Amino acid sequence: MGETMHGLYSRPSSTGVRAVAILNGWEVSSWTELPMPVDPPLTSPWNRILAAPADSDVAAHLRHASPEVDWREWPVTAVLDGHLAYCDTSVTYQQLAALHARIEAKASSVEIRVVGGNADTVKVRMATTATVDELWDIPALIAAYQDVLPAPLAEREAEALLRHQHRPVSWYVDRPEDLAEVALSVWGLITGDNPAHTALEITRIARVRPRSPQPIP
Repeated sequence: MGETMHGLYSRPSSTGVRAVAILNGWEVSSWTELPMPVDPPLTSPWNRILAAPADSDVAAHLRHASPEVDWREWPVTAVLDGHLAYCDTSVTYQQLAALHARIEAKASSVEIRVVGGNADTVKVRMATTATVDELWDIPALIAAYQDVLPAPLAEREAEALLRHQHRPVSWYVDRPEDLAEVALSVWGLITGDNPAHTALEITRIARVRPRSPQPIP
């Protein structure tokens, strides 16, 4: 018998790159993205997948593929461990207590806010206090977007990245409305989405065709 498939798989398609995420042999999500010559830290398709709303098909697929895991706890753990810059999620009261204990024990450079809840869960926002340009190579990202986006879109995203590069990610913990209004290139970094997917979303929203992809050495 062969090994159970697990991971991210992709192949070229007529619209870019067709990708799929497999968890314990179960397809949990599929999407299209553009070929990008960068793979920045703290970004991954898994971040988008694992942050899916609890009532979504993706979340249902995650529960089917790995029913023993409470995926609500994953984003906050990822922020604490330096694998994700920001999260907006819900946890149980027990998980919240453990979270505060970990933050105090690690003297972590993470800010957390409780912003709502109900009898069973608490809604929290968390983020690192590092600035955008401390976490990511902004010139390399700008060059990558210039490779795949039409010039006007690439210029717009470059301006947004430069405008936000010195801002701490934790700025958005108390200002979710600001995060909702930033350019997609910035939003993708903060929330951990991979730029290849973000780039295609930029072209879809603008309703333009991406540039013909250049060969990646």
